[in-house]
Amino acid sequence: MGLSKQLVSEQSSFESHGSGGSSGWQAPEQLIAKDGGAVRQSRAVDVFSLGCIMYYCLTGGKHPFGEHYERDTNILKGCCNMSGLAGQPEAFNLISAMLSTSPSARPSMSAVLGHPFWWSDEQRLQFLVDVSDRVENEDREPDPTLLNALESYTAAAVGCNWGAGLDAELIANLGKYRRYDYSCLRDLLRVVRNKRNHFREMPDSLQQLLGPVPDGYYRYFSSRFPMLLLGVFFFALQHLDEDPNLAKYWAVGQHHFVPFTKAWEHSTATAGPRGSRPGRGTSARRSSGSSVSRMAIYMTPAPLPPAAPATPSRSLSGGGAVHGAVASPQPPAVRTAATAGAAAAAQPTVISFAKVV
Repeated sequence: MGLSKQLVSEQSSFESHGSGGSSGWQAPEQLIAKDGGAVRQSRAVDVFSLGCIMYYCLTGGKHPFGEHYERDTNILKGCCNMSGLAGQPEAFNLISAMLSTSPSARPSMSAVLGHPFWWSDEQRLQFLVDVSDRVENEDREPDPTLLNALESYTAAAVGCNWGAGLDAELIANLGKYRRYDYSCLRDLLRVVRNKRNHFREMPDSLQQLLGPVPDGYYRYFSSRFPMLLLGVFFFALQHLDEDPNLAKYWAVGQHHFVPFTKAWEHSTATAGPRGSRPGRGTSARRSSGSSVSRMAIYMTPAPLPPAAPATPSRSLSGGGAVHGAVASPQPPAVRTAATAGAAAAAQPTVISFAKVV
């Protein structure tokens, strides 16, 4: 990173008056120290510089703070252009937190390495299945809090009508076995889980459309719902953080992921129709007296067709009552090549960082 300083295990920060580091790649506190300011530097400077490098690698040579002559100024002002990561929501969430102006708002390196950005498709699919298993019977519980919390993430994760994002052949196949509510996030997780578990029982044409498992299968859904993984992840992180079957997904500790949760909350708070602020967020538990680096992340996803009106659940032939499921009287709009491109991609444009006290 251009700054070589070995810290002992008990040391978390240091003070330096040197000008180590490459111009345009240094954290704001390094630039302040370079100009003679009294500021302590910590391991967070490396997190910031790594964020710049990751952005550069993922965008084919672009820089989040602009051209050479303006980078230091933009870093100090917190003016960051993240448009190069449009269509890469996991990278967007990870790097936007790493580039926070305030060192205390950046994630630790252990949290960076634990972010879903690094997960394989197999691990991402298994996570969605595990969460689906956990919430499957929540509608039978007397307390609806957890299920309501999950559904509060629906708009941000998949929009108002996930059925419009699926191919007509899959929709027709789904209707043969049970009824699904296209506005319900839990029901989409059911689809992901059930079709994964019964993949070999599907017609060959559907296997070719969705497969192979796990990579092709996961990408079928992630290409149509780019925010699905993050939406479910932050729901689980906030509401299922003590579940022993899910703890492996944040092994370093739930509190290490607070910077990513804040980034998610800010992005959904400033989003368009798809945005929906989670029901129980980290910000509600954060001390109001602390100084943090706030992000305004502007995302403009393509709107989905309106969901079909739902009818109450009823028993299906050959099975018991479908608890909590509702039926759409007619299938959603048929997915075409044109609607596929429009419905799939959230399109982040520019974010800016502003320090809030």
